[in-house]
Amino acid sequence: MTRDPPDTYGRVSRANHWITALFFLAMLGLGFTLSYAEFSRDTRAPLMLVHKATGVLLLGWAAWRVGWRIRNGFPSPPAPHPRWQIRLSKLVHVGLLTAILLMPFSGLMDSLLGGRDVDMYGLFVIPAIAESEPLEQLAERIHSVTAYTLAGLLVLHIGAALRHHLIDRDPTLLRMIKGAAPTPDAPRPEPARPLPEPSGV
Repeated sequence: MTRDPPDTYGRVSRANHWITALFFLAMLGLGFTLSYAEFSRDTRAPLMLVHKATGVLLLGWAAWRVGWRIRNGFPSPPAPHPRWQIRLSKLVHVGLLTAILLMPFSGLMDSLLGGRDVDMYGLFVIPAIAESEPLEQLAERIHSVTAYTLAGLLVLHIGAALRHHLIDRDPTLLRMIKGAAPTPDAPRPEPARPLPEPSGV
């Protein structure tokens, strides 16, 4: 597969971004619902099975997603920005990539270290490993903290993208939607010069 162009995102990166956004937002929503909604045992159990099995799949996807971004790096900013904004943007991106790995991994460890198998949609089972209450509690805590951290980083990420698009009017969001986008300082054709007025006779 080809790398991203230096100043934008290629098709693979754009697909990675939107697939990750779709599934992790859905999993966050389901996870918070399971945490706070008052479901009966019969309703909660199958939802939890889906949450865990999908989390395992997303762990594999996140490994690919992070590996691809490490291989390609981050494209250069599409327009001049203050240095602090560039640094904050990279920090948020690194935080997001870390969270999408840590959240499913810690969730998996929470189950396996708690003596609970993970049923993969009835196809096969990932067996529990040696039960350890301290490690289980640590994994559970990491999973919870990472979920809230990811939610906060997503708010910052989406807010910044909308600001770039609606206020700064630069192509930051457009290049993640359709790839290459003209930068504000791109050379533009010179306007046609007016024809000289005819001289008097």
